[in-house]
Amino acid sequence: MEYQQPSAILFDMDNTLFDLVGAQIASCHDVARYLGRDDGLDLFDYFLRPDHGFEAHENILDYLNDRNISPDGKFRQVCHIYETSKLGNIYPYSGVDKTLKHLVAAGYRLGVVTDAHSRDAVRRLEKAKLLHYFVGIVSYDMEEKTRS
Repeated sequence: MEYQQPSAILFDMDNTLFDLVGAQIASCHDVARYLGRDDGLDLFDYFLRPDHGFEAHENILDYLNDRNISPDGKFRQVCHIYETSKLGNIYPYSGVDKTLKHLVAAGYRLGVVTDAHSRDAVRRLEKAKLLHYFVGIVSYDMEEKTRS
């Protein structure tokens, strides 16, 4: 059997190309500060539970309810703060840009496979200035559509 060099390389995105956990922790601190609290790590702990999913806004709602903070008028705003801050704290790991550039120059086609939604994947890759390296993205919501 003859060895054939692969022509494409697939990457995971979150916590592989950039630190999503660090971005989430920073965004949880921003939400807590907005609410006049100093327990951002406690909010982050809600995202680690299996109840709703690692990025689900329902985790924020549970946090608010457990602290007797009425979500009325606040929930939408804190979700916006959470998402804006999370995206704002996305930066590629050191050496990622150089590595991807080298792989593309070597003739490899690069793709991303992620459990994030496609809109979030594109936004994060754009924010990290990495989107242009990838010829395709397979995401959570795309996979769900193919099952139907």
